[in-house]
Amino acid sequence: MRIEVNGRICLFGEHSDWAASYRNLNKKICKGHAIVAGINQKIIADIYMDNNLTISYSKCNCLCKYEDLKIKTNISDLYKLAKSDSFYSYASAAAYVIKQKYNVKGIKINIIENTLPIKKGLASSAAISILIIKAYNLLYKLELSDSQIMEYAFESEQITGSKCGRLDQFCYFGDCVNKIIFDGNQLSYNNIFVKNDINIVIVDLNGKKNTKKILNDLNSCYPFPKNSVENKVINYFGVANEKIVKYAEKYIKKGYVRKLGKLMSYSQRLFDKYVSPVCPSELSAPLLHDILNDPFIKKYSYGGKGVGSQGDGTAQLIAKNKESQMTIVNYLREKGYNSYVLDLEKTKEVKKAVIPVAGYGTRLYPYTKLINKEFCPVVYENKLKPQISVLLEELYDSNINEIYLIISSKFQKKLYKNYLLKHSNYLKTFPDYKNNKNYEEKLKKIWKKIKFIKNNHVDYGFAYSVSLAKKYVGSDSFILCLGDTIYSSDNSVNCCNQLIDFYKKNKISSVGIKKINLDEVNNYGTVKTSKIDGNKIVIKKLYEKPNFEFAKKNLLVNNVCYAFFGNYILDYKIFEILKRNLKGRKKECDFTKCLDEMHTKNGLLGYLIDGTSYDFGNVESYINNFVNIKGVRN
Repeated sequence: MRIEVNGRICLFGEHSDWAASYRNLNKKICKGHAIVAGINQKIIADIYMDNNLTISYSKCNCLCKYEDLKIKTNISDLYKLAKSDSFYSYASAAAYVIKQKYNVKGIKINIIENTLPIKKGLASSAAISILIIKAYNLLYKLELSDSQIMEYAFESEQITGSKCGRLDQFCYFGDCVNKIIFDGNQLSYNNIFVKNDINIVIVDLNGKKNTKKILNDLNSCYPFPKNSVENKVINYFGVANEKIVKYAEKYIKKGYVRKLGKLMSYSQRLFDKYVSPVCPSELSAPLLHDILNDPFIKKYSYGGKGVGSQGDGTAQLIAKNKESQMTIVNYLREKGYNSYVLDLEKTKEVKKAVIPVAGYGTRLYPYTKLINKEFCPVVYENKLKPQISVLLEELYDSNINEIYLIISSKFQKKLYKNYLLKHSNYLKTFPDYKNNKNYEEKLKKIWKKIKFIKNNHVDYGFAYSVSLAKKYVGSDSFILCLGDTIYSSDNSVNCCNQLIDFYKKNKISSVGIKKINLDEVNNYGTVKTSKIDGNKIVIKKLYEKPNFEFAKKNLLVNNVCYAFFGNYILDYKIFEILKRNLKGRKKECDFTKCLDEMHTKNGLLGYLIDGTSYDFGNVESYINNFVNIKGVRN
């Protein structure tokens, strides 16, 4: 099994995580605020079960100067290595934490690629810890939640003697931008919508810094400052930092890249003035300031600052544009500095939809001998419409530009053309001519958005049908909707738009969720949740139509279960998973199992939709929902 862990960079708010932990002792200390972004540099590894903790390298990379590791996974040996100065202390500490909590053996990790610089403030140690814990979680099916993995990684770093805070563990979330608030040992976070591309250069200063000394000297100012110098440090990481992060979040959301660069430079000046005096031997950082004050770099950048614990480790610069970014990189490389490109890409809009409608409709036989099931009539908003029209109209209202209908025949395509394009000559005779004419115009506009994908193997099932959209969707995220389901909400934002808005805020694949009664679970894909935060559902595992007893024991939360609503927003990674699971199959592949794999490897959140979904896939549900949906929006 192959996994990867990105590094992370703290754009603003370094040190505020551990500083805020002292609120447990001194409530006058402010909460910590930070903005963290995943970076392109990462560790990629193949993982296997083993009796030992083994780490090896399959090809040359920046870690190859270290010998392979092979150590028995007993508690004492792991702890001894964790407390040493070895490069592998973090890996051993992570294994130690897991071994203490779970009855597991060992793992073998073969690192096939590593582009993450070591000891440069880019969370390389946390990435190793996350890698180990993630490997244990996958191989031994521990079903750890996101928060548990991050907590165990933090515990393992503390065992090594590191006084780093909780910022580092956000490398777990990959290449997204998060705002984090720290309060004692608690934290909260949310993804930030990125309005415009931000082109960053990360510079390895080729210098040396003593991170432990920096952290020890800064920690000595807490929890109660002993003089004005220490009081200024606490003020910088508290009140001043909160204000900086507030502006940074605003500039990222608004797309003010120039202002963001200037804010970085301002933040660095404040750090030099109020924090550096506490540890001048490390924080005066001549190499860092040579880069930040270089006239050539100033010409092509908006500003910059140090990274992580500061000092002569790493610098970050915000380039004026992509061309300027590469100009800076080439300039630095000529001067002997290793530099890396980090692009915080603007949040992608969801503009494509996929709807599989290629089924035979056997559960609505014999009516479906005449017409495809999605054209069965329903009453909605005082009109008798084909069921699929309700969904198409909702996607149109959600500003979807391309709707991919996966069909099975030319006849089916003709049905859509006739319904959406065919002009009603007798329309003028209608009492409500104007409104009906406007509706006809809307149907024609929907037709222009539709593209058809032919499925020649309907019996291969739903997952196969979805996989056919790969070459049309490309690398874009898309909303997947069920062709036999109608969504309805009294909310001013329709059901699809609710999920789209949630995705834009969190930048992670998401599934619509609804509450159901325990006796309904055998009809739905259902989730096991580790946390419910308002409408945000943190998923622990997904199950396809679990039985009553299992659901009662494992899935029931406050007398309800959480099931699939019937819409999903997924990125291109789902197609890789579908391809792997469909390989060599001539029968149906479990789509829920593929979603669960995506959740485990790439992340998947649930969103509790404010609305109702109505299934029209079989006779019983058709009868019930035809009646129930009748007056929803009347």
